[in-house]
Amino acid sequence: NPGTAGISVAGGGSGGAGSSAGFVGVTSYAQPVLTPTNLDCGAVSVGSSITLLMGIQNTGNAGSFINGQFPAASAPFARVGSGIFSGLKPDAYPACPYTFTPTALGPFSQNLTFLSNAGSVSVNISGTGVLPICRGDFNLDGSFNGADIQGIVDALLAGETCP
Repeated sequence: NPGTAGISVAGGGSGGAGSSAGFVGVTSYAQPVLTPTNLDCGAVSVGSSITLLMGIQNTGNAGSFINGQFPAASAPFARVGSGIFSGLKPDAYPACPYTFTPTALGPFSQNLTFLSNAGSVSVNISGTGVLPICRGDFNLDGSFNGADIQGIVDALLAGETCP
């Protein structure tokens, strides 16, 4: 049966006196299947962050369960919390938060691996660091005009990317 695993034993005697005729035994158990979702954090301003949930599901058959942990990630991504799950039954859908905090412009991506009693499963986490959206009215007088140019110059000279 798809989705199950088991052991099948067959044997028998010669059929003579004192022997058993033949026997067949089959033992099977529910096979867990871990199905994660890839996580795309989208475009995030450099220096800002977004937290999204990565979900998993046991798509194995009835009676199966999964114990494991959401994988750790390295910067600019971070798993929030321990990510440990246990006794995950079929069709259960737990989630774990991941934060993306880009420190530079451009795309970021990592392949992460879940380790569980269902085996290892790969998942991808990605996001793109983009320039922040700046306001145009730097001196807050209600309009963008020549007076705002000095605010832009001052901010750039101070090392700011977006005043």
